[in-house]
Amino acid sequence: MRKRKFKNKLWKFGILLFGIPIVLTNCEKEGELINNSEIQKSIIINQYHLSELNTNSTIENSFKKLNAKKSKEKLFSKLSSEQDLYNFTIDSSNIREVIIDNYKSYTFFIKRPYDTPNYFENFIIEETEQNTTRAFIIKYIPSSPITNFEEHNSFYFEGERIVNRLNLDELGLAHREVCTTVAETWCSWSEDHIAGPSCYLATDGRLFIKLAEDCVDEPDLSGGRGGGGTSGGGEIITAPIQLEDERCPSGSGKIMVDDICVCPEGYTENDNGICIEIYVDFNLKKLTQQEKEKFENAKSELEENCIGKALLKSVKRVNIEMGATLGAGEYNPLTNTIKFRSINEFDSKVLGAELFHAYQQQLYGTLDDIYNGTKATGGSNIEFEEKAFNIKKDLIDGNGIFVFPGEEALLEWLIDLEIMYESLPIVLTQENISSWFNALEAFQSFHEDSNDHYGDPIDYNLMPNAIIILSNKILKSNCN
Repeated sequence: MRKRKFKNKLWKFGILLFGIPIVLTNCEKEGELINNSEIQKSIIINQYHLSELNTNSTIENSFKKLNAKKSKEKLFSKLSSEQDLYNFTIDSSNIREVIIDNYKSYTFFIKRPYDTPNYFENFIIEETEQNTTRAFIIKYIPSSPITNFEEHNSFYFEGERIVNRLNLDELGLAHREVCTTVAETWCSWSEDHIAGPSCYLATDGRLFIKLAEDCVDEPDLSGGRGGGGTSGGGEIITAPIQLEDERCPSGSGKIMVDDICVCPEGYTENDNGICIEIYVDFNLKKLTQQEKEKFENAKSELEENCIGKALLKSVKRVNIEMGATLGAGEYNPLTNTIKFRSINEFDSKVLGAELFHAYQQQLYGTLDDIYNGTKATGGSNIEFEEKAFNIKKDLIDGNGIFVFPGEEALLEWLIDLEIMYESLPIVLTQENISSWFNALEAFQSFHEDSNDHYGDPIDYNLMPNAIIILSNKILKSNCN
């Protein structure tokens, strides 16, 4: 049986480092501005989107281990509580990095596949002075309602922190720490609150560390299968995150990009300043009523598949027309128009393929050059990635997959990604990228003598960003 002691301590400090003397002064006056410029020099807090950290080896290696761990737990775990511990997805839009000299930590908001109205959780990757990496989940259970601190777009939290250290290297239960101290970055401006972005930028010494200790009176000494055990937990330094981006107005759903609060991709701002979902704006003026109805049916069918829905929410305005095409459908980047050969060609597969090309043009802006040329460099990349979208869509549907010759390695690549990044944002490793281009070379070689773009020269600088972005967007839907 596990019993937990919980202590909450508030400290002002000069320099906080493991193994280095700490200057401690108890702060008793609530809301008092702590004038300590050394704190500001000691703590660096940065806020990122995951795409800005895609070359960070600590995060990449930790995600890789976590995915492998999740896969093993699914195969071997018999304890539902253990399975549940690793059953989460990571929000990639709001990551906080804390740096204190040679110590770094990265805090992520995580979400369970079920509602958690009575608590929220953070996933922390920690890189210590000794260049070792540890990973934790901290569950925040409020003892009173969480209150927003609107002046700093942050929040005040009072309650319990429960710490679980994750054992990513071995198949076993998470470590059962005897005691772990959670060192949180707080701000003393006006009223004490979790430090928000405005506090990071200030230089008046308002940052301080609030210590919360999580202890186990009767630790589990079994250690699980092949790992675990107890150990002194030491300290974790973290900048707690709720789901919203605290730099933007509470309840708006906005995130900060280039110092401006905007709605995330796929959302638009309503009259009340709240972000709401939007879908692609199709221009159907040139269609007959019968053609419009047929098109709407194809769109509804595409929307039933979660990656199809993500695509519909990502593409901007597109024109839809009838006309002569080489295949069932065709996207013209010069006019931003999808043409269908006949009313009988209106189906979700054709619509999804051509709409994906429109999304590629939106991201890359290179399809107009390819469309105008023969044997254009990058043409095979564009067509191959569209094949990846349709195969991914079929994998999600679960009704069978039809793979054309030359696409066998692509199917293997997509399945490997699903296993490797089951519930974590995809950050392609060099091995993933090499496997992608190996599969693309097989595809291009098979179609080398064709008259379409399938056999065009490969652009080795063009990464498959469109399919990766859409795949990451559907993580929270638990559909893949």
